Amino acid sequence: DPVGDFIGTETDTNVENQVRSVLRPLADLAKKYQCAILLIVHRRKGGGLFADDAAMGSRAFTGVARSVWHVFQDPENPARRYFLPGKQNLARVDAGFSFSIVGDQARIFWEKQQVTVSADELLQQESRLNREEARLLQAAKEFLQEKLASGPKPRNDLVSEWKENYGGSEMTLRRAKTELGILAIHPDIKGPWYWVLQDQKGGTETGMENHQGDQDPSKMINPFNI
Repeated sequence: DPVGDFIGTETDTNVENQVRSVLRPLADLAKKYQCAILLIVHRRKGGGLFADDAAMGSRAFTGVARSVWHVFQDPENPARRYFLPGKQNLARVDAGFSFSIVGDQARIFWEKQQVTVSADELLQQESRLNREEARLLQAAKEFLQEKLASGPKPRNDLVSEWKENYGGSEMTLRRAKTELGILAIHPDIKGPWYWVLQDQKGGTETGMENHQGDQDPSKMINPFNI
């Protein structure tokens, strides 16, 4: 669990002096007993240029620490993690490491070969990917709002057009669907699934015929996120 879960409500984790006053006794304890104290701090989602500055909360968390290490997911292998040095006051900054969690009884497998990519480089790459992902997600939302403005459309047709004409992925389109609160309905058991804006789920008034007689297609909402 991150250190912020244990600091309490009386300390503002964004105020440097307050954070230092909490961490100083821990530093004194480590010095007295010649031991290491490990604190876990999450990164901000906004990214940035320097990994040490991306720690959530005050810079005091990395300022008080004598050694800072960063964990990143390998962009090309989701099962692999990088363990990379940041600030190092007790040793020279060297190359980082990589590891995976393997086995039915989970264990850490460290790779022998060190990695030369830096935490700052990976953070900047992550930030670029996040910006591109946000741009594509916004484009997918605009696409769905435009296509569904006139009424429900077959899900498969929407996915095909998004992929072929916009080069987007189905996963991005599904995320946009979820964030917009778009519903999936199945007015005809033998027919295709349709996506429909929530304020249009009444069926016939959107130009979509009800193939189940008096049954309201909005009651056939998909529970499986199709």
